[in-house]
Amino acid sequence: MNTYYLHDGTILNGPFTLDELKAKKITKITSVWCEGMEDWKHAGKVEELKKTLFSTPPPIRSFVAPPTGSENDYITEIKKFARLNKKTLFLVGGMVVLIIGTLIFNSILESRSLKLKERNNRTEYNNNQYKIQQKEIEDQKSFIAEQQRIELERIEKERKLTINDRLSEIKNLLAATRSNLNNSKYELNDAQEFQFLRSNEEREDDISAVENNIIRWRNEIAQLEKEMSLLYLELEKIH
Repeated sequence: MNTYYLHDGTILNGPFTLDELKAKKITKITSVWCEGMEDWKHAGKVEELKKTLFSTPPPIRSFVAPPTGSENDYITEIKKFARLNKKTLFLVGGMVVLIIGTLIFNSILESRSLKLKERNNRTEYNNNQYKIQQKEIEDQKSFIAEQQRIELERIEKERKLTINDRLSEIKNLLAATRSNLNNSKYELNDAQEFQFLRSNEEREDDISAVENNIIRWRNEIAQLEKEMSLLYLELEKIH
């Protein structure tokens, strides 16, 4: 019987007999050497070791004896138990699927509910922003309208003062023009009656000059009265 040396790459051990190698529990890739070998080999490639240490017995062919009566009853009970367990398994599996499906369905509903809530919040926010913008626009319009009203009142007040000043001026002009008209009428009467030291031609020239003055004063009075009427109408509109 050969004795073998072992080598793990760094340490050399041995020699060992086959029984000692069995105790060492070497593997097929353990490096071994014995007298007569040219070089180290894996233990699984050495015929003696391969047969002695690494031989595998054939599989045992099971022989099942036919069941007896009691064994039949036992097998029947096992089958019933298996069927019951199978039904229980299916029932449990169905419940698990139902629970998982319910959880998934609830999760989907919750997700949709959150999205709907978020959409409603966004819509409400947009509506509030729109209301704020509309309120700002209305406030701005009201402010502009108030400024326009104040400006219009200021303009009307200034125009009213201007009209009243002009009416006072027209009244003074009318008084002066009517006075000039009356004086021209006296002058016309004197020009028509006074004939001393004047020729007929001179008399006619004097009368014509006075009559032209009378016409001019009357035209001025008519224009002033017309302007006064228009100013009074404008003043009424302002009120």
